Amino acid sequence: HHTKKHFIDVTASLRAIGTILLLFILTGCRAHVRIRVKQGFELQQGESGELKDRLVIYFREVISDNRCPADVNCIQAGDAVFRLRVNGVFYRIGTDTASITHEGYVIELKDVLPSTFVSTDRPEQKEYRISLEVREL
Repeated sequence: HHTKKHFIDVTASLRAIGTILLLFILTGCRAHVRIRVKQGFELQQGESGELKDRLVIYFREVISDNRCPADVNCIQAGDAVFRLRVNGVFYRIGTDTASITHEGYVIELKDVLPSTFVSTDRPEQKEYRISLEVREL
């Protein structure tokens, strides 16, 4: 009799763990990337970084990427523009407008990955990584 009850308890426990894992995956809960002043850090689209309970920077999306593909001769280099959420406020930052100011901090875009691509294989949102740096005003 004990084995049947034990089997039911294990099954219920596994079901609960599975539900929790599924919720965790669906909500995209991730630990924040730790940000330090004047030290570069990288965010993938959908990730966020935190500066000592003062700033939470979330890389929401790629708005546009009009940079010149590696296999094309362009007159202009073009730019890439991203939407960030900083402590609940949305900002646009890009290769042409490479810094924003929020609550006494300057957030600067240092690099965009992938840095090059070909016209027939443009990167998807989830493939983007941006390098940022935060400094105090």
